[in-house]
Amino acid sequence: MIYGTGIGICTLAYLGPGGLLGSIGAFLALVGALLLAFLGLLWYPLKRLLAAMRKPRSAPPESAEDRGA
Repeated sequence: MIYGTGIGICTLAYLGPGGLLGSIGAFLALVGALLLAFLGLLWYPLKRLLAAMRKPRSAPPESAEDRGA
């Protein structure tokens, strides 16, 4: 035992099938949540940029002088 820590030098790390699958599932859920959060932060600005690029620029409205009135 490492003096004063209460931790043994030789520790056993067996989780068993239930603990292992639960740990893997929690890790994958964390990675998926972080990935979705990152994509969500990027999606809205990209959506606005694509909409602005697709929208044709409209001509300014004609004034009464331009129409000859």
